[in-house]
Amino acid sequence: MHTSLYKAPAGLPTECWRPSVPDLYRYSLSQNCVDVCLTGLRRREEVDAAIAAVQQGKLTPPEIDYLNIYGDLHRDRLKIQQVPSEKLLYRS
Repeated sequence: MHTSLYKAPAGLPTECWRPSVPDLYRYSLSQNCVDVCLTGLRRREEVDAAIAAVQQGKLTPPEIDYLNIYGDLHRDRLKIQQVPSEKLLYRS
């Protein structure tokens, strides 16, 4: 089952990083083959959040790895039990 990436996948520990929509823009722009990310922003707050996120620069390799796992959990390619705990990122 596919769900929106801004909703945590089933079974993800509550302490794990749940990326915001702007984090997902950063993920796209962190790929070496991507120069542009198109969005469908509707409100000024969304524009400001996207700009602030992009100004943080590219994601780190561990953040990219985590979001790859996060996406695989959403697409049911992985179950949370298959993910080594050291691959999970915890944020408050």
